[in-house]
Parts: sequence; structure tokens; C-alpha cells
Amino acid sequence: ASLLYFILNDLNIIHPMYQFSLKAFSVVFEKAIDKAEPAEEVKQRVLNLIDCITYSVFVYTTRGLFERDKIIFTAQMTFAVLGMNKEIDPGELDFLLRFPAVPNVTSPVDFLSHLSWGGIKSLSAIDEFRNLDRDIEGSAKRWKKFVESECPEKEKFPQEWKNKTSLQKLCMMRALRPDR
Repeated sequence: ASLLYFILNDLNIIHPMYQFSLKAFSVVFEKAIDKAEPAEEVKQRVLNLIDCITYSVFVYTTRGLFERDKIIFTAQMTFAVLGMNKEIDPGELDFLLRFPAVPNVTSPVDFLSHLSWGGIKSLSAIDEFRNLDRDIEGSAKRWKKFVESECPEKEKFPQEWKNKTSLQKLCMMRALRPDR
């Protein structure tokens, strides 16, 4: 509940009109508790409460947001919940959000800009992406086909890179095709 409230409280950073009071949050919270599916086991009841409260807060909040801000709120909420549950790696999320590209590098392949190559070099420093830069250089033809496709987000990544998590694929896409 505190995680959800503080996400709502920070929405005024996106637009000053977004103001949510603790009292309004408490009303949504209490109604969600009443709506949550009952369960005999405590563990299952807690899971039902978490699901119902999260969904109720999401629906309540998105009703009051501009359409363009709903995706930002959804992403914030998703990343916060996944982070709290330790289901995503904070380093990977940091890369996706900040894109700390290595400066002053020259791309060895013609289909990637120098900035994209700096992102690939930065990404290759993370254990899960070790040798990504070498793989792109060594299999340039395959990677070029992937990068230059019309909708690369719908394509399968080359070789073992197709077995990465969704967040890891987003990180690679961020470096390879920031426009997508």
C-alpha cells in the first residue's frame, strides 16, 4: 500500500494537476479490501488482497490521468512492483531508463550509430550481456537484418539473445533501435 501511495504522490512531477490525498487513497484501499476474494488460508488471502488493492488503485488513478500519461504511470507502477518483489534487476532497469552509453566510441558496423554502439558497449559490461558487442561484430549480417527490420520489436533476437527476459530484450532494443 505504501509503495502504491508514494507512486501516486509523485505523479505531480509529471503534471502539477495530479494531486492525490491520503484520505482518497484510504477510501480506495478500504473498498478494495472489501472487494477482495476471501480465502481460507492466510497466505492466499494476502495475495488476493494485494491483487485487488493494486488493481483498484490502478483503475482509480488511470481514470484521472491524461491519456498520454497513462503509459508512464503504468510503467512506473509495474517497475516499482516488480522491483519490490525482486523480479527485475535494478542494473538492467537503470540502463533502460538512463541509457548510460560509453562516450567517444566508434561503431565497427555500418548499421549502428556511434551512440548505439556506446550503449552496446555499456550493456556488454553487465554480466547478462557479456560478449554482446563481440556477437554483433562477429554476426554482423544477422544483426543488421534484425536492426534494419521494419518492426524489430516483433522479430526474434539472433542466437541465444532470444532467450533473455523481457526487460533484457528492452535494454538491447534501447541500444539497437532507440526509436522503437
